[in-house]
Amino acid sequence: MAECSHVETIEADFNDHADIVDELSTLPGKYSPSNGGAVFLAYNKGEDPSEEPGEPLFFGCAALRAFDAPYTCEIKRLYIKPNHRRLGAGRMLLERVIEQAKRLGYKEMLLDTLPSMTAARKMYVEYGFEECEKYYDSPIEGTVFMKLKLT
Repeated sequence: MAECSHVETIEADFNDHADIVDELSTLPGKYSPSNGGAVFLAYNKGEDPSEEPGEPLFFGCAALRAFDAPYTCEIKRLYIKPNHRRLGAGRMLLERVIEQAKRLGYKEMLLDTLPSMTAARKMYVEYGFEECEKYYDSPIEGTVFMKLKLT
């Protein structure tokens, strides 16, 4: 897994799950280290046959950004390609994001997810996240809001 400032390599898969085109065009933007953020990519060291020889196979990502409240951050865009799910990559990315948030001095981490994402919600609970009040007006019906104390 590598920390990077762009995620163009997974744009096609991600577009089906989030309105990310504008966000990709401004990376690193709100996820830049100078803004208190980070972007992480998960990849294997093999080659992706659909890419140029020597290119690694990217299969997941996660991002961290500062939130409006003091010492609060938000994890965004945790995504694993379907054929790489249930192999521990989501946990690995979540752990890296939590570690980075602690290093940056954040005291609380927020996230939003959907009720249909049962495996992700279970993982978040296993890492100590709890449901909380909504912290923004989501356009998606049923959005679940969660938080984690980092101290």
